[in-house]
Formats: sequence, C-alpha cells, structure tokens
Amino acid sequence: MIDAAKSRLGNCAASAEAALRLTVTAVGLLLGVAALGAPPAQASVGYELDASTPLIALQGELPSGVAIDQSNQRVYVAMPAKNLDNREAGQIEQLESNGTPTAESPFVTTSQPFFSGVAVNPITHGIYAAEFIASSPLVIGVSRIDQFSSTGTPGTQFATSNAPGVVPKIGTDSAGNLFYPNATSDAIQVFNAAGTLQQTIGCSGCPAGGFNTPISVALDSQNNLYVADIGTDRVLKFTHSGGPYVYSSEIQGGRGAVAVAVDPSDDSIFVGDLSSGKYHIVAYDSAGVQFDDFGAGIFTGSAFGPGSAGQIAANATTHKLYVSDPDADALRVFTRVTINPPTAVTNAASSIGQLTAKMNATVNAKLHATTDCHFEYVTDADFQATGYTNAGKKTCSSMPDGSESTAVSATPTDLLPGTTYRFRIVAANNAGSVNGGNLTFTTLPSTPPTVTATSPTGITQTGATLTGKVNPHGGSVTNCHFEYGPGLSYSISTTCKTAVGPVTTDVAESLNVTGLSPKTTYHYRLSVTSNTGTVVSGAEEFTTLSPAPTVTTDPASAITQTGATIGGSINPNGGASNCHFEYGATTSYGSTAPCTTDPGAGESAIAEHVELTGLTAGATYHYRLVGANAGGTTKGLDLSFTTLSAPAPPPPVQPELPPVIAPIDIGTPAPPKPLKCKKGFQKKKVHGKLKCVKKKKHRRH
Repeated sequence: MIDAAKSRLGNCAASAEAALRLTVTAVGLLLGVAALGAPPAQASVGYELDASTPLIALQGELPSGVAIDQSNQRVYVAMPAKNLDNREAGQIEQLESNGTPTAESPFVTTSQPFFSGVAVNPITHGIYAAEFIASSPLVIGVSRIDQFSSTGTPGTQFATSNAPGVVPKIGTDSAGNLFYPNATSDAIQVFNAAGTLQQTIGCSGCPAGGFNTPISVALDSQNNLYVADIGTDRVLKFTHSGGPYVYSSEIQGGRGAVAVAVDPSDDSIFVGDLSSGKYHIVAYDSAGVQFDDFGAGIFTGSAFGPGSAGQIAANATTHKLYVSDPDADALRVFTRVTINPPTAVTNAASSIGQLTAKMNATVNAKLHATTDCHFEYVTDADFQATGYTNAGKKTCSSMPDGSESTAVSATPTDLLPGTTYRFRIVAANNAGSVNGGNLTFTTLPSTPPTVTATSPTGITQTGATLTGKVNPHGGSVTNCHFEYGPGLSYSISTTCKTAVGPVTTDVAESLNVTGLSPKTTYHYRLSVTSNTGTVVSGAEEFTTLSPAPTVTTDPASAITQTGATIGGSINPNGGASNCHFEYGATTSYGSTAPCTTDPGAGESAIAEHVELTGLTAGATYHYRLVGANAGGTTKGLDLSFTTLSAPAPPPPVQPELPPVIAPIDIGTPAPPKPLKCKKGFQKKKVHGKLKCVKKKKHRRH
C-alpha cells in the first residue's frame, strides 16, 4: 500500500482515479497545487449501481454484515436466518466477486446461530462471525464469536457479552485482531484470534460524550478505527501510534448513521444512513470531506429498525461496494463512476400575491442526493441590468434525492406589489451545480383587503359564534382579529382562528365566545391589517338569550275521589315562555295538561293551575310544572296527592224466612205383623194389598 502511494505521488499526470487517490494520500502536495489551480475534482467521482451485477440474490434471509477478503475478492455475508418461517438458523454465505456462491458456501455450525457480523482475518484468510441474541418473539441465541477457515471448517469459539437485541457488526485490523462493538459496556473490545481481550476502547474523551450503543466498526489501511454509534448518531474516528486508540475526529453526526466501512485502497469512508425511513450511503474521502451521497430510492428502508439496516464492504481492487439489503434478501453492488449534476427545470409560479409568489420547479437528483437547492429571484429591471447578481435566494422546500423528478418550491415574502420578477431554480450535488431556465411573474397591485362581519350563529344565554370573511386581494395579512363587547364598547379583542394567506378569494372566519351575560346586547366587528394598512368591517349585533324560566310546583288542592287541582308558579325571567303540567301514576307521568294562563315574558312569578278530572278514587298521582323559553326548559319538583277513597256500600237486605216448626217425634213405627189367614182362606193381593180371601170350592162332575 505504501509503495503504491509513493508511485502515485511520483506520477501526477496519472489517470483520474490516481488523481483521486492523490487527494487522500498526498494532502501536502495537493495544498501546493491549490495555489496554482483547482485540485482534481473528487466531487465528480461517486457511486452508481453496477451495470453488470447490480443485485446479488442470497440464499438466506435478512443479510447483515458484509466482508471482503482483499486477497481473492471473495465476499462474505452474515445471515441471521436461513428461513424465518421454518425457524432455520443463520449461516455465512461465501460468494465470488461476481456473486456466484462458492462450492463451500454456506458456512454453518451445529448450534442454532443468529449471525450479525462477519470479518476476514487477513493473516489466515479465515473469518470471524458474530452471533447475537434475538429478543423477539423469544430471547434465544448467544453472544459469541465463531471462527471458520476459508473453506468453511468451524474453528475456535469465544464468548462475548452483548445484550439481547443488539446486532453487532465487526471488523479486523492488519494483524488479524477482531474489533467488536459491545453495546452492554458501550465500548469497542479488541480480541486476538485466541479470543483473548487485548484492549477496550472507550469514548470518555469524545467532545459530545461517550458511546451509546456502538453497532458497526471499520478499519482503514493505517489501522485507524471508525465507529458508528447509533445512540448518539455519530461516526467517530480513532487513531493510535502503537499504543491505545484515542479519539481523533467526528466524521458525521446527526444524519442517522447505522453502518460504516472503508475502502483500504484510498481510505475512503462510507457511512450507511437511515433517516426518515430512507437508507442511503454517504461517501467521504480520507480527510472526512464528503464527495457523494447515493442510493436513496434504491433501498426500501429497514423493516426491523437501525440494528438490521444494510452494511457495507468495499473491494480495494475494483472499488465496488457490496451493500446488504435485508428487505430484498440480497446484496446491492455499486461501482465507482464519474457522476453528473442533477437536472433542474423551472416551472411557472403560482399563488401570486402582492408581496409573495410561490416559485416552482422539479429536480431529479439521479440517485445522488442534492447538496444545494434554492431559487434565485430578482426584479426584471434589475435582471436586465445585472442578471442574477443582486438576486434574492430562497431554499427549496425539500432536498431531492432518488431517481425521480421531485417537485420543489419556495415562497419569498419580500416582493414589491405590481412588479415583474425573473426567477430560476439552482440545484447541486457533489458533481456540480445546474441552473433551470428563467421565468417571470408579476405581483398583484397594492389593494386593501375587503373585510365583512356577518350574522352571528349559535346564540345562547352566555355565548355566541361571531362570523366574518376576509378577501386580502393577494395582500399579506399580518393581523386579523374580532373586536366585541356589550353595547358599542368593543372592549375585547381575539385573534382570528383561520390564517389569511395572500389569496384573492374570501376566507371565512368564526369565533366562539363564551362568558357573556344573559339577555344582553353585544356588538362586534372584524379588523384586518395587511401591507396596505388596517381595514375594519361594519358592526353586527346580537342579544344573548334570557335565562330559562324559574318554576315552582305547589301542593294539590280540592282533592276528591275523581279530581284535584294542581298548581305552581312560573317566572319567565324576561323571555317569552310557555308551560304545562305533567302528571300520572308514577314519576314517568304520561299525561300533560296545558297551563290555563299564558306566562308571558315578564320577570315576576305567574300563578298557574289545572283542574284534573276523571281520576281514579283512592289512587296516588305524581305531578310537576314544566316551563320553557328560548333560554331553556325548567322542570319543577315532583309532588304527589292521593284521591279520596269511595264510601263503603250499605249492608245487603236479608229476606224474612217462615218460622221453623220443630218436627214431632212419634218414634219409630213397629214393623207390620205377618198376615195369617184362617182355615178356608188364602193370601191374595187385592188392589195391591195382601189380604186373606176365602178359598173357592171346586165341584165334582
């Protein structure tokens, strides 16, 4: 590497790639060149998807750490799982540089590992593979380092101590030592191949405090260490001079860093960023100067958060980058190319007002994030004299990235009424800047707003909704408020709820006011201040409602068996009122009877009564007086009465009975004596009675 650098230093007329390396390895020489002219433009060098192999499909799922054996350009990918649905454990896939799996791939163990990181030992050409503890849905796995030979033979294992859910990405130095990010101790641990801890690198001297969940590490050709720390959202550089590592500089901060890698051929640094759900890669030279931001729009994000975001490895020979894409179960391959500036098209202005206008454009970043996007605008008179020399600048509404045309806009607020302006879009990325075409717009003339107070709604005893409308005629409204109060005092002022922009149509305003006094007249108006001055509308008035009537239920009188007189009193409290009685056998009532006297709209109690008839004797009835006006309904207290019982009926008249004659006891008759007939007589029934009858004599012939 040193010899190659010396060769490049001795040949300043080399290729553009050699010139790029010069900026990294020969800073002193380039500083001298800067005095004579601009140094080689690294901004023209960047990365785009490889034309021949943009995507390498993998056998497992959720690819994580990536490493390259620079001696043979073989690529290693750590796979947390082979098949999640079948709960098949992870593996290490070994690929040729073109993405073809080797005969030995994949590397597996007899345990059930979840691999997160992989690094090549440049001394043995074997690999280290980091296992992690999965935390969802079950806490399973171990925190451990596995070693494999270059042909996949398992070797020594040694334990690490990361917490569940932490997914470490590892690296190695030129001596084959392993650098392990430990989120439990918030430090980088350095192990030799035997698993012996050599050094613990902390960040106590870092300007913004120590580590907070370091997750990814990389080392350059000088064994300088780079750490992506997701808890503090930083990428930090550490150097050493044969002793402990010490903090050197911050490469990046506040952009969502989740991965870091280095191209050892020129020590370019690559940071994987996950910001606003988008994954992209920012490239820096060895001095930490950004020279590209690419990949946005290619990756879909990270389904499992920062810990599972794509990791990066650089091929020092071809300068290709291999980036894991866990959502596609693949590697994305980027190659170093000369990149171009974005394209930018100025579009017609819209929402033109007296002092404002919305300038529009479309920008296509061509997969290289824009580093600048703004509009320039100037009066046409000034443009004719000096072009855009004196132009105002307004930053775009967003910084485009990705590969599609993105609409951007900006709205200046310092224009002059009735004036013609020229404007254009300016967009830049690390490759350079482009200007869109020139377009014009003319602001509206200075016109005061039209302000109208409209009829109130929702009037109650203590509140109302004030309404109005404002047409600013394109002017810039700086104040809008309702003024109101009892009589003509306008003593209360409340800001409008709806912002009034520089439009040319009516903007409706409304304000709900509370805490007003009943049966009181109020006035209100709408006041609007714009660039033309203050305009006050005409007044509207309303009167709050009277209170609901006051109602009293009195005891019933004239109670009979079938009727009663119920009564009470109602005070209308100044509001036109009506009333009725409710009555019935229960407190549900069920029957009503109107009051006999109109309660009117006065402010004194009016006696009311109703004579009820047709009631049931001896029954209990409930009743109350109910009064209502515009202010509400009032129900009097429930009272009850019981009708008189019906009189008891007279006893029934009993008919006279004849005197009872006691029977004479004559005793029991003696049974009849048997009939005995004399000689010559015989027994015979005569007229139903048994008698003795003389026998007849029979004559002989």
